Amino acid sequence: MRNTRIISTLILSWITYCLGITAQAQTPFTPTAAFTSLTTNDGLSSNCIRALQQDSKGFIWMGTSNGIDRYDGHNIMQMTKKIDIGINCMDIDGDSIWVGTNNGLYIYNIKNDSLRMLNLHTANENLNSINIADLKTDK
Repeated sequence: MRNTRIISTLILSWITYCLGITAQAQTPFTPTAAFTSLTTNDGLSSNCIRALQQDSKGFIWMGTSNGIDRYDGHNIMQMTKKIDIGINCMDIDGDSIWVGTNNGLYIYNIKNDSLRMLNLHTANENLNSINIADLKTDK
């Protein structure tokens, strides 16, 4: 009986020792992602970003409370002059960015650098002043 306890203790000690060596051999997890904060000091039209999209060229498009900004990973370009349309959402479709706002639906043409409001209405009512909270283009 005593020999069985001694052998069990030795086996358990050996297993614990091996597990300790294995645990020490593993390197601790170190994150590789780096985050950078962007503000109006970096060129944003507003610190309030309400919509983000990435196009096929890798540009990040930001819908802010003052307009649309484009980020190339280094520089921010304000694509629209300061406008007060309250951007809520955006979706990119080719060379166009559909922009949902507190005051209706807009479309931004990337090639022409132009923003225009789409006239939405039914037979009975004008829908230009509706709040568009989300949108998706049909691909």
